[in-house]
Amino acid sequence: MEQKEKVLTDSGNNPVWLKFLPRHIQARIEASETVKRSITNVSWLFFEKLLRLFVGLFVFVWLARYLGPTQFGVLNYAIAFVALLSAFSNLGLDAVVVKGFVERRTSRGVLFGTATTLRFLGGTVAMLGAIGLIGVVQSDNAQIRMFVAILSFGLVLKSTETIKNWFESEVMSKYVVWVENAAFLAGSLARVLMIWSEQPLMMFVWVLLAENLLIALGLFLAYLLRGGLPEKWMINLSLAKTLLRESWPLALTNFTAMIYMRIDQIMLGHMMGNESVGTYSAAVRVSELWYFVPIAIVSTLFPSILRIKQENETLYRQRLQQLYDLVVLLALVFALVISGVAGWLIEVLFESAYAEAGGLLAIHVWAGVFVAMGVARSNWLVAENYQLYGFYCTLAGAVINIIGNYFLIPLMGGYGAAVATLLSMVCIILIVPLFIPEIRESTYMLVRAMNPVRGATGLRAIFSR
Repeated sequence: MEQKEKVLTDSGNNPVWLKFLPRHIQARIEASETVKRSITNVSWLFFEKLLRLFVGLFVFVWLARYLGPTQFGVLNYAIAFVALLSAFSNLGLDAVVVKGFVERRTSRGVLFGTATTLRFLGGTVAMLGAIGLIGVVQSDNAQIRMFVAILSFGLVLKSTETIKNWFESEVMSKYVVWVENAAFLAGSLARVLMIWSEQPLMMFVWVLLAENLLIALGLFLAYLLRGGLPEKWMINLSLAKTLLRESWPLALTNFTAMIYMRIDQIMLGHMMGNESVGTYSAAVRVSELWYFVPIAIVSTLFPSILRIKQENETLYRQRLQQLYDLVVLLALVFALVISGVAGWLIEVLFESAYAEAGGLLAIHVWAGVFVAMGVARSNWLVAENYQLYGFYCTLAGAVINIIGNYFLIPLMGGYGAAVATLLSMVCIILIVPLFIPEIRESTYMLVRAMNPVRGATGLRAIFSR
């Protein structure tokens, strides 16, 4: 781990890549210890995403080739089904708990105990719900029922994410990165070894659960080493009610977001079979490869933009537009390039068994443009206390996606699922917000951002500050 840290930071504890930035930007970063610490924190998060991108894609492709579309479809169906219930296990507590640790309005031990207990209860309910629901919708498929039962136990293990929230509040995300990357690399190595030894599908399901277990144990160990247990973890019912009152809109938003992200694979499995799910999953994975980029950009730039709001509202809106311009420009470039080489890329990565995924990718990748828009606007919604409007948009998108899948999948198969996803994203980002006056202007800003010339201008403006 020490060697990795040296790679990412120089002798002055700054990320190595900072030396490649323009000198005036380096000087501004060096002048603020807070900025340097935040940049280092983001660097660790970005490093994690890059590691997962390259290693994860390699293992994903190899696993898809080994299992073939049908078995690969079974695995991804089970994963998608459990993911639908994951929002209930988390209860939307992440941002609320981080805020609680930062503001220190209650003791750390009470917040730890209460939040962890809520997540444990939420995870247990979600696990039982997943097992019960899969027994109804897949009553004739014992294999999928078993897979869902195994994977759903991971929802209970996610109760340890309160520790992750504490590390985030202390700007010490590198410890979370160490833990999650260690589990990820161990799981990836296990998959490679099992492919070599030609293990059955069930073993890959157990590896997924083992990764969650390693993360849970690793987070607790990291907390003991860095934070200790100076205060006894306690449960406070009054605090539990407060946390739930603040988090329920986020929980509902997460749930509806998970619906439109995963329901296509589930409905495709029911209507067209597991082979279609396997092919579609291959296209989706490539389409979503770059999603960490807008997240990293927004998380890095938005805090400074938000500080401007307190001093100059006009400049704040200008900087916000430039952020939108930059993120959308990158999304358009990625979508244009990938859609142009989709067939060739799928052939190279997955071979002929997944040939249909090329056409699916060429359609689905354009949904990423609207995903990037949503990422850019999400922080603005929180800053303006418009989270509930975000939920309304996401709920409408989930409903539209379900309806679109219901009618289009029987007609077009996987292509119908891709089109339904794209249409639902357009509705979430551009159409539904037009009917909500409070966020209508942000939609106009996102539409203006689709002009690539504005994106190039925004890029120059950001690096000239």
